[in-house]
Amino acid sequence: FTFDNASNNNTLMEALERLLTEKGIPFDKDAHTEYLEKYAEALESDPVGSTHKIVTACRKSGQRRADLQQVIKNGYETCMWGKVEKNGTEEDLKLCCVQLLHDCETCWLSTHLMVDRLIELYAAVQFFLAFRKEVELQGLQLTQDQFQVLNDLSQILLIPHQTQELLSAEKTPTICAALPAYELLVDAWQKLRSETWELSHYIGVGVAKIDEYTQAGRKSRIYALAMIVNPASKMTWIKDHWTTSDTNRAREWMIESVCGTLLMFLTPCLSILNVLSDVCFWSCATQEVE
Repeated sequence: FTFDNASNNNTLMEALERLLTEKGIPFDKDAHTEYLEKYAEALESDPVGSTHKIVTACRKSGQRRADLQQVIKNGYETCMWGKVEKNGTEEDLKLCCVQLLHDCETCWLSTHLMVDRLIELYAAVQFFLAFRKEVELQGLQLTQDQFQVLNDLSQILLIPHQTQELLSAEKTPTICAALPAYELLVDAWQKLRSETWELSHYIGVGVAKIDEYTQAGRKSRIYALAMIVNPASKMTWIKDHWTTSDTNRAREWMIESVCGTLLMFLTPCLSILNVLSDVCFWSCATQEVE
């Protein structure tokens, strides 16, 4: 919104700053435009792609991998990685002597692990790149804005990663926990969406995709029956999270399955009873004839 009068513009920006701050959205009436432009430029520069280039270059040879490990070790010994606050006191930041990780184009989880590892070793990698003379290593350092975007993207990917870990942690079938886990994923993403508002559109795309999957899951007998036979959930979770029509359909599926199972087990028994009944009948008939 703009006004012809400059003072009205200033008043509007002050009011907008106050309203957004009350909603937990960071906003500076003087610097918001510059911040958004820098963030948009950093996002457009593809920081994930830049991360892939950095990892590829740093892992290109055994010598480079060893040199990076030496940088990490030297930084640890000289306390050059800065300070971190723990339990109210400042301590030297310690980096683990681990390697950067490659990603795989067909596995989103590998992208998260690659980004997360670079964030962990960011200080050492930046130092390593700054003092190398190889031409292919020049200009690979991330800007502070790119690093911020990378941190935000890592937080977004962390949530589905934790969901996947939850479902794969048990050695028993976990299909009964799939839909509840995805509901928690959506809730966590929605909360993050309000905090990381710069990437809210992209989070919304992920939420829409998960919603599409969960809606399709409600039409599947296997998901409903798996949750119903689970003693920890039974029909409770379905009643709390599904619509009335979906809940009634799940109940009908349960009754049909129970009746079908009982019939399957009772049919052989009924056949035996029929045979025994026939034997008794003919035995009695024979005795009467005699």
